[in-house]
Parts: sequence; C-alpha cells; structure tokens
Amino acid sequence: MTAGSPISDKHLYRPLYSPWLGEGDVKRYYNIAAPKTLVSQVRCYVLYSLLMQAIHVEGEIWECGVYKGGTAAMMANILKDHCSWKRLFLFDTFEGMPDTNPGHDLHKKGDFSDTSLDAVADYIKQPQLCVFRKGFIPETFMGLESLKIAFAHIDVATDITYIPMAKGFVYLVAILELYSRKVLAWRVSNAMTTDFCVDALQEALTRYGTPEIFNTDQGSQFTAEEFTQCLLAKGVRVSMDGKGRWVDNVFVERLWRSVKYEEIYLHAHETPRDVKTALERYFRFYNERRPHQSLQDRTPDEMYFGTDKLKKAA
Repeated sequence: MTAGSPISDKHLYRPLYSPWLGEGDVKRYYNIAAPKTLVSQVRCYVLYSLLMQAIHVEGEIWECGVYKGGTAAMMANILKDHCSWKRLFLFDTFEGMPDTNPGHDLHKKGDFSDTSLDAVADYIKQPQLCVFRKGFIPETFMGLESLKIAFAHIDVATDITYIPMAKGFVYLVAILELYSRKVLAWRVSNAMTTDFCVDALQEALTRYGTPEIFNTDQGSQFTAEEFTQCLLAKGVRVSMDGKGRWVDNVFVERLWRSVKYEEIYLHAHETPRDVKTALERYFRFYNERRPHQSLQDRTPDEMYFGTDKLKKAA
C-alpha cells in the first residue's frame, strides 16, 4: 500500500479475522449480501459469527434498518440452512427515501427505489422465514412486547452532549455501534460546530467501514451538508430522531450517563486537554473492559469482534 492510501478491511482486521479469508460458508453467505449492501466483508463475517451463536438461543431474529436487503438476505439464508424454525423480523419504512428537498438533499427521486418492500422481498426470496414490519421505528415494534429476541442487527448512531469542567464546559460527540454499544470514534470541542462531528464520523467510517443506516437527532451539526454528504456520498441511509423524542436515541443517552457518572462527575477537570486525556482513558476502558448487563456481562469489544476471537488472540 502507498502512503496515504485507505486501509482495507483485509489488512485492518487480518489478526482477528483470518478465517473469513478462506472459502466456505462465510464467503458464500457474503456473496449473497454483497450486491445489495454497504456493509464490509469483515462486518458480514461478524454478523455471520454472532448469528451462528444466536441460533442456539431461544427467541427470534431481528434486523432494524433493512435498506436494500443485502444483510437481510444473508441472514435469511443462514436461518434456512441452519435454523429454519426461527423467524426473521425486518423493520423499516420499506418505502424508499422520503420526498426530496432540493434545499438540502443530495439524493434524487428514484435513487433508493430498490429499498421498497417489494424490491427487498424479491431479493431475499425467503418469504416463509420473514416477517416484514412496514412503517416507522419504534411504532413498528408495537404488539411485539412479549416476543423473545435472540439476536438483533442494528446499525450506527451519534449525538452530542456537554461535559462540565471546573470552569466552563466542552462538547463531546461520539459514534456508537448500537448492537455492541462500541464507541467507534469521538471528539471534543469548545464550540458546537459541525467540523468536530465530521472528524469523528470520518474516523469511524475509515476504521470500521460503511454502515447501512446512520441515526442522529435533528441538530444543525447533523443536518449540515458537510455532515450528511459524508454519508450520502457512500450511499448510507440517514435516519433522524423525531422532534423531542430522546427515546429514539436511548442507547447514546445511556452512554452519556455512563461517561458522566463514571468519569466526568468524579473529577473537576481544569482544561479541555485534561478532559480529552480522561475520555481517552475512559473509552478504552468502556470498550475493552467494562461489562454490560444487557450484553450478558460482555464488553462492547467482545460483542463487536466476537468473544471467542478475542480470547484466542489474547
């Protein structure tokens, strides 16, 4: 590779993910997903690995944010081959993108026609396994409160919070992978501008690949063209919280609570540099060592990379 060239998934993850470089089921399932997904090959390997564990757990399989149906088709075929009695619940609007607004939208009408319910169902070709929940999340979850979930595939979200110091405060933005709760990237700024959000986003995309769905609130930093262009240029589908609906971004809100109560409120940091040092230490702890009850006492890194792979690499 030449200086300045992007690091491919193959080179970035080879130490942990050498198994998917070979032939066999992983490659076959990835080839099903590839024509209709933005998800990298290594992330599809992670999805395959986690789903193969989930088929032994009581409950159904979910994907929230189906996009064009690539990973949904991959998951449906894994279930058909290994666990045909489970159902795959698919949540999305299944209506393509909303009407375009020439004032700020970069996509054109028809650009996402293959995200419709008919197009996705036709690509998946496993109607006996799939339950399509057409509409908007979280309303599409209604009536499923008693349903047991063995595995849910969800994409990425972001938000901004303020961090108090001994005198004054700074702003913190973080990019969170929702299923594993892993913090993919973060930045601190003394002004609530767009540039530090774009910096965090670009780091997350460079290090961890392109998600299919990216969720934010409706803050001006996330609706700015500089931010949305980074996503839309890669074909990422942008989801935004409803106005005043903090619950739509509840996983990031829980992250803010952990950061503040486990680090920030325990110390009176004097300068932004002190805050950055503390957060660098905390997020390393959060990803690598902090167990989550909702993850069955596993860490975000163990969930994101796969527990067995990390133990073998240690």
